Amino acid sequence: MRFDPLRVDVDRAIRLVDVDAALDRAGLTNVYVREYVRFWTELTGAGRVEVISAADDARLIEDALMAGEVLPRGRWAVVLA
Repeated sequence: MRFDPLRVDVDRAIRLVDVDAALDRAGLTNVYVREYVRFWTELTGAGRVEVISAADDARLIEDALMAGEVLPRGRWAVVLA
């Protein structure tokens, strides 16, 4: 049986995070975006939802650098698989 994300019953899923509260705090009112975020949050079991803007770029880049998810510009790396 293949997994079909369009057939997931999100109404019966366990809510791990209050998506509506996070989107309300951000002032996000688009119904379609809210449904999309709610669906994928519940499907993936996300522990939190964070609405970001360009003001968060520096923090997100720093977090990614510290986690080794990205490398500083101009630096080469060898990945062994």
